[in-house]
Amino acid sequence: MFFRKTFTEEWSQKNAPVFWVEMIHRGDVVEMPKLFGFSFGEHCFISRNQTTTFYANNRTQQRALKWGKLWYNKTRNLSRLLHLTVIADRHLCSVLKNLRKLDLKNASTHQLYSRLEKIFIAYARFIAVYRFTRPSFYNDLVLSLQLLIPKPTEQNLSKLLSSRPRSLQSRVPTKMWKLTGQLKKVGERRLAMHTTYMDSFKKVYPLFVAIGRKLGVSSSSIQNTTLDELRACLLDDKPFPRRAAEARLFGYKFIYRRRSFFISIRYTSIGRASFRDSTPVKLVGQVACTGHIQGRVRVIEQSLRGITYKEAQHMRHGEILVTSSTSPDMMLAINKASAIVTDVGGQLSHAAIVSRELRIPCVIGTMRASKVFHDGDFIEVDAYKGIVRKL
Repeated sequence: MFFRKTFTEEWSQKNAPVFWVEMIHRGDVVEMPKLFGFSFGEHCFISRNQTTTFYANNRTQQRALKWGKLWYNKTRNLSRLLHLTVIADRHLCSVLKNLRKLDLKNASTHQLYSRLEKIFIAYARFIAVYRFTRPSFYNDLVLSLQLLIPKPTEQNLSKLLSSRPRSLQSRVPTKMWKLTGQLKKVGERRLAMHTTYMDSFKKVYPLFVAIGRKLGVSSSSIQNTTLDELRACLLDDKPFPRRAAEARLFGYKFIYRRRSFFISIRYTSIGRASFRDSTPVKLVGQVACTGHIQGRVRVIEQSLRGITYKEAQHMRHGEILVTSSTSPDMMLAINKASAIVTDVGGQLSHAAIVSRELRIPCVIGTMRASKVFHDGDFIEVDAYKGIVRKL
């Protein structure tokens, strides 16, 4: 009961090991305060067989909304944010490019650790900027905008964040018009960063393999250790924590502390069974692109290793894509979809931006669509009211 009151289940990622979660943690509680003066902490990750779920701390989410209200209502701040997205993206790509120049087979343990640490810090800095463009921070600006734009509200909001027609300019206050333009640019940058977010970790796999070869363990075990544990092994010649790494492959709980964290291998799948057993009459989310459609469900789970061509091929034309959140590697499936429904996301999310470009109905932020709907279910998506129901 305490867990349910304190945390809200948000999104899940397949093939998400401890090392990746630790980089997100550093981005939230170390790098974000440096850049934006806000610590996005007190959250929790729970993993089962490397499918890892992010549980957001409700109190932190409320603090983020208040902080975002101050930050996103100033065009100067949004300009700075846009600049930081470019810098963080380029720096991470540069660090990953340099990794390809290293002879991994003949590199020393010091060289391997040095390169790993640089990637860790660059990815954490990137994550701090990327996660500051979460709905937790900009939703208040979107709500304020909805109160000012003429009806039909959802349809005009979609237009403002895509084509920004001149017909609406005279009907929206000048300051809000400028902020909307900046917000649209932030969405475009977030879309570009999302590709880096999904692709970067895959590019580190050869380094994990090389470190595993040095230590005589699998790359999967390396990915389920922390940076400090790897430092002890590679630089201080300490024994590898084999039992802990192997146990984390099957499950772990990663709990945020102020500037540190705690990992427990006595994980729990809070609320997962109850979500899957329930069949609600309807789910309610935000409208990203208006429309109304009925069709069969195709559930696709997001993975750090990417969605394979075979998985995307399972999607049939006209089916409704239901997922935790969309990513660039799902585009083959998205192009076949008659509508998109996601668990999480805001008006600047990948699903929202792509659906507006393709002009297909999209409802985001339903919280649990991918958990209560299954392949073949016949559902109705009312993307005027933000309602998704099983028929």
